[in-house]
Amino acid sequence: MESYKRFTDESYKNWLKTAESLYILRRHIRDFVENETETYHKSLRESLQREVCVKDCKKYSPQEKKSPLCDRCEQWKVKILENRHTKYGIHWENCQPYLWATEKWEVAKVYMPRTPKEHRSFDQFDISAILNFMSQCKHFKTFVKSDFLNKVINVRNNVMHSPDLRLSKKDMEDYIANVVQLAKFLEPHALGLKDISEEIQQFKENLEKYCGQSSPNAENSKDENVKLINREHQALKEKIEFLAQHYEEEQHADLKKELQGMKGFLEQNKDLLENLGPYVNQLDEIQEKVNKHDHQIDNLKNRVDKLEETQDPVFIGDPLKFKNHLIEEAKKCKWSDPVFTEVLEANGYRGQVEVNGHIFTGSYVCNSKKSAHQEVAKKALQNLKFCYYSTEQFSHPGCIDKPSTSSTTPSVNPVTSASNALFYASATVVLKNQEVVSDGCAQQEHAIESAYKKLACLFHLNAHGGAGNSFKTMVLAHFDSCHYPPPSEHLDQQDDKNFCKLLLCGPFTFHDKDGSIKKKQTEQQVAMVALQQLSGILNCSFDSVDGGNYKGFLKECLDAHGLKQPKYSTERKEVDIEDGECPNTSGDNSHSYCTRTPRVFSKDASLQPEDNAAVVQPLPTTHPDHNDVHLIGIQGTQTPPIPCQVAKLDCADALFYASATVVLKNQEVVSDGCAQQEHAIESAYKKLACLFRLNAHGGAGNSFKTMVLAQFDSCHYPPPSEHFDQQDDKNFCKLLLCGPFTFHDKDGSIKKKQAEQQVAMVALQQLSGILNCSFDSVDGNYKGFLKECLDAHGLKQPMYSTERKKVDIEEGEGSNTSGDNSYYTKGNQTDTKGNQTRPIPCKVAKLECEEIHTLLALFNLKPPSVTLESVSNEQKFGITVEVILDNLTFKNKDPCTSRRDAIRKAYYSLGCALGICQSNTDATMLVKQDFSQKSFPLPKEVIEGNIEPFYCSLNNISYNVIYEGQGSTETDAKHDGLQKALHALPLIFGYKTLPSSGNAEEMEAQINTILTRKNQKKLTYSLKWHRYMSSAKLLFKDYTMKSTRQANKKANRSHLSRCMLSLLGEKTESNGPSFRSCLDEWFMKRGLQPPVFEDTEEAQGSKAMFSVSLSCSHADWEDNLEAAIEKLIQELSKRFRMTNHHSTPAPSMKDSGG
Repeated sequence: MESYKRFTDESYKNWLKTAESLYILRRHIRDFVENETETYHKSLRESLQREVCVKDCKKYSPQEKKSPLCDRCEQWKVKILENRHTKYGIHWENCQPYLWATEKWEVAKVYMPRTPKEHRSFDQFDISAILNFMSQCKHFKTFVKSDFLNKVINVRNNVMHSPDLRLSKKDMEDYIANVVQLAKFLEPHALGLKDISEEIQQFKENLEKYCGQSSPNAENSKDENVKLINREHQALKEKIEFLAQHYEEEQHADLKKELQGMKGFLEQNKDLLENLGPYVNQLDEIQEKVNKHDHQIDNLKNRVDKLEETQDPVFIGDPLKFKNHLIEEAKKCKWSDPVFTEVLEANGYRGQVEVNGHIFTGSYVCNSKKSAHQEVAKKALQNLKFCYYSTEQFSHPGCIDKPSTSSTTPSVNPVTSASNALFYASATVVLKNQEVVSDGCAQQEHAIESAYKKLACLFHLNAHGGAGNSFKTMVLAHFDSCHYPPPSEHLDQQDDKNFCKLLLCGPFTFHDKDGSIKKKQTEQQVAMVALQQLSGILNCSFDSVDGGNYKGFLKECLDAHGLKQPKYSTERKEVDIEDGECPNTSGDNSHSYCTRTPRVFSKDASLQPEDNAAVVQPLPTTHPDHNDVHLIGIQGTQTPPIPCQVAKLDCADALFYASATVVLKNQEVVSDGCAQQEHAIESAYKKLACLFRLNAHGGAGNSFKTMVLAQFDSCHYPPPSEHFDQQDDKNFCKLLLCGPFTFHDKDGSIKKKQAEQQVAMVALQQLSGILNCSFDSVDGNYKGFLKECLDAHGLKQPMYSTERKKVDIEEGEGSNTSGDNSYYTKGNQTDTKGNQTRPIPCKVAKLECEEIHTLLALFNLKPPSVTLESVSNEQKFGITVEVILDNLTFKNKDPCTSRRDAIRKAYYSLGCALGICQSNTDATMLVKQDFSQKSFPLPKEVIEGNIEPFYCSLNNISYNVIYEGQGSTETDAKHDGLQKALHALPLIFGYKTLPSSGNAEEMEAQINTILTRKNQKKLTYSLKWHRYMSSAKLLFKDYTMKSTRQANKKANRSHLSRCMLSLLGEKTESNGPSFRSCLDEWFMKRGLQPPVFEDTEEAQGSKAMFSVSLSCSHADWEDNLEAAIEKLIQELSKRFRMTNHHSTPAPSMKDSGG
């Protein structure tokens, strides 16, 4: 019978047992909850003098400015909230306030999660609602602690959220233990709970005895089976009602998955479909609504896409007159008028403009020539503004965007003014309880982290957090460094989920670090700084501020939130502007400067990538000792030689060498969760090695810890401190980096400032992983960027020191800005000793992806139908642990009735201990044969006793015992080998068993202690092999295959099924079940929609559409990564042939309009 089949699934039975325990608990606490609810309601009525609503207040919403409640209902609301543990997350929509004075359960619903409005009795509420009521209402705190109630609430949530109605045995036992624990606390008040353990055990026994068939002579058994089926139906009904309620409220992906899993379970059990008919119809109705909703969303997306296609990507509506602004600025600078042209492309026009000898090409294709000219004019203004910036030049309203990092070299010296003083402004904005609310999380600490992550994003901080640091730590450090008031945290729980609300309150002061010779201009600049920081909080975008009026826009934003206007203060400071330096709007001008480095321009700017800010490209680094070096432009044309800097270096006999000291303060690196402590240590040091760009594979035979500490010692870095923690039976290791880290520039420069920039880049190269920053796009100002990174982590600024040394520059040598070349070379990757290491894995991975993409293109497998999601490479290590036995005596302590039997037993025990034989049959022969084959002398047999019992000892044993360990790392492999040795060696030396140690070092010491006591040599181990396995993950989405070459439709469908099974990596046998059945079973086992077969337009033809995420790897481990990649390519090629082997790949239904 169908019901019998599902009752053979142990995990499903565990789910039923847990659900039944909750039902039994709910049944026994009914009278207690009813009585106490009545008592609590009576106390409220008496304290409010039995006030009754007179205005029929049917709803209440805290969002309304004026409370809709009458005075009497308002008094009830206040009194109810006084007795609630938390004041947030109340579902007022549950209640009808006018009934608070007369209906006790209307009051109880204020303490419950979302429930139907019409429910007003105990029987209508599920166990979660009842327990939440008891947990939130202070009246019940005298009976039981909220912690025990919350544990059982969590049990119920896990049971109801199980998508496949299955639980492990351990989870079931833990959940039932929580239920029984709560029952013990409530037992004095609900006497029926004293037998709850026996009732749960009785249900377990009945469930185990149930076989799906009833004997006509066993009426008792038949009655028990009927009760059991009824309880199952009740549990499934509650599950369906739970899904229906939550699915209508919030359509999360997990709930969709649960809904689909529930429908699949019912379809597999036809008897349940018959008995739960109305509830199944309810699921179908919800699914239909969802499908309709998804269809409407798809239609809206399509309409939006069509609208976007008809508009220019940059300008929507009337564009700003960037072209006019550019012409005006050219006249101010006494340049020739800009020359605008356009290039006709397939999708429209791409603009070009030549201004002052520089050519700019637009980044976008526009629908009209006019828009193309405006777009390229905007780009030209951005770049020219950055290069020629001063407070009197390019302050035109058109230049509203931030300058690009690309720059051109002006023909004039960019000095701000003859004045030696600038105005610097600050602006203070007072926030008043601006909220940042977290997502709903299962744990309180996760909710706090979620809130601070959102706050970090709103303040444009690094969205990935610090290396090992929480978002909370990062945000608070940033607020402290900027002297912002820290946010206040408010925690709440709604529908069994935790929420954290951060409130921002107090003065936030922002500073303009660039300065201006005009007071009004610096106030505009500081207003822009405030908007940059507060745009996320105030929910505004200032990219299109009209005319650069940032003060006006900031005022409007604050008005919209009911906040006071900002207070501006201005200070005039004397400055010393050297030749070649100028203020800008990019950041801290203490570290910013305008270079005179020449730039190369392309005549055909369309060759440049579209995401470049301009076609202006920086020159490649050159050797300063080569006077005759010419730079090659984009099209291969030579540019003029580099001017005076090279000549100066040739005649110089001294260079500046800089060092930078960065003081870290408890920067964290946390390991993965590991079963053993030594693995957690190795995991932490492996992460630290990656963060410091050390060899990711460790040294040959060395652990990552050894390698990192050796590197730190050679560089005189303070070693990290180790801290251990254990969570959920997993070990974690936290490394704290604290103290001064000094970095040196080994290249040198003729300029002191340039040497400091170079050492700042070296520091960034080493610390970018720890500070979680990328400096690839830094435009030369490495000191400024390092300062920003340290500020973001609340660290002090680096200390720079510079030394001038005389040098003898030989031909072919020269200084550069590549950083510390003791670690970074242009050739093969080298370690600190100069030894060549293995190729960088990421390059191999890129090559592998390219080969797979080529293979996909070869078989016409293209997005969106087929997508390569990921490629991964696994490693496996084999280590041998060798124990050399010399002159060992092995004693068999089992008494025997004859000498022959004693000898046989001795050889059998020795053979088992050495791993030579596993059975008593021919043990003597097998041991002697093994010793002879390995050229070891045979043991000497010594019989003890002249009469029964007899004992036999085997003396003078010489033998090498080898244990092989395997693992994903060398440490894991060593641990495995030592564990095997520790398991077997006690038998050799006469111990029954020995306790296993926690880590490899302890096990090694334990084994060596045994060997030393027995006068044997210590063990040795070596790396035996290192192998690789490559795998690729592919997504087939609505992919369609068709076949027309078989004799009939049935044969074509069978052929298609066989091809798809081969593509999925399944073996196909002609004498087994039908290919179509095997294919459907494969998809259903994985909870996937089976392929949809349809007839083709060709006669007798058939096609099938399917969606699946497919993981593919080769069969065997390979000795090197290149061989593994080759095997993966071969396996993929073999499977891809199934897509067109006697069949024709067709476009998906979506692509073809079907």
